[in-house]
Amino acid sequence: MMRIGMDTGQVRMMASRLRREADAIDGHMASIRASVEGANWQSQAREEYVSNLEALLRVNAKTTQAMRLMAQAAERKAEQWEMLANKFNGPFISIGNIWKEFTDSLSNVIQKVRGIIKGINWPKIETFVTPGLIIPGVFLFNKISPSWDWKKPEWWPKSNKSEPAAVTNKQDEFTINSRFGENYKIPDKWSEKFNDEKELSSEIRNLELRLEEMEKMGKGQSDPDVIKVSNEISFLKNQLSNIEKSIELGIPGGKTPANYANGLAGCTNYLAQKRDISGFWKGGHMNATYWDDNARSAGFDVGSRPIKGSIMVIEAGNNSLMKVDAEAGHVLYVENVQNVEGGYMVSVSHGGVARENGKAIYGTYIPLKPKTFFVPTEAAGINFIYDKNL
Repeated sequence: MMRIGMDTGQVRMMASRLRREADAIDGHMASIRASVEGANWQSQAREEYVSNLEALLRVNAKTTQAMRLMAQAAERKAEQWEMLANKFNGPFISIGNIWKEFTDSLSNVIQKVRGIIKGINWPKIETFVTPGLIIPGVFLFNKISPSWDWKKPEWWPKSNKSEPAAVTNKQDEFTINSRFGENYKIPDKWSEKFNDEKELSSEIRNLELRLEEMEKMGKGQSDPDVIKVSNEISFLKNQLSNIEKSIELGIPGGKTPANYANGLAGCTNYLAQKRDISGFWKGGHMNATYWDDNARSAGFDVGSRPIKGSIMVIEAGNNSLMKVDAEAGHVLYVENVQNVEGGYMVSVSHGGVARENGKAIYGTYIPLKPKTFFVPTEAAGINFIYDKNL
């Protein structure tokens, strides 16, 4: 027995999943694109890489658009089946060679069809099943008997064979719900600023991809959705610019009170002239190598990303950038930061220990030559002290 039918609920779920998967794929590709664009990589090879990625993104956009069209076509087909069921006031049940039992209350249309069906040379198909409705043969007359001269009623679902599924505005009706709206405030905590910068960049890229998709669908600049997305992109780019400016400004300088600074020598005393470090003072535990831990314990924001005005802490024994004291470590003041491929170019100033009779002279330092380091992203044994969390 061959049964032809449709569970419209499952078909609609399938269509919904197609749309969700298309959105997920677009999201993943947007994230990849944002990562590539945000990478500090400047070379001819990068241009070729980006060009290949753009080609891949264009193919992906066509794929996800096709997935959404398939979802729409499935939903339309489900609507047609449901329309048919409603016309016959289903459900009906009929099992037999053609149909043995049929409800007496069927309309005159079905009565006429019954007479015609008796003269049809049916293939060996016992039952055709519609959603919640079993009507042998009715909806497949044209396929089974092309020569059969039966006129479809006005209500009969129209064929969409020769017409590609049209893209309606319904799938593009969406609400932009960004947490970076007018009430958004740039956080004081630096780690949160960095996260917001990354998240906002990704959100902008996703909207740009959505806008490209709308353009491919034939939506012009005057389309309400296009205007909505374009305005949101402009607004969010302005928010991103504000975050970037806040990061670029860096951390304000200061000076440690003399009663603290006079207890320090060399690099630590130099930093005491550039920043007020009294907030994480820990008597007897103020060697440079301890500063990042002291700062964390005191509520200061500490991270791996260099920021202008931050304190660079190189832990004891870490000679990856410069030779430092095996027990005390070294601290430097970040004067400037430039983003480059794979990390940062960090310009620093620092001081050394002034000695007398081989002993450090507290409350003083010797100015050392400024340096510029390449600091890899997430460099081990190197941290940066920002300012105190408010």
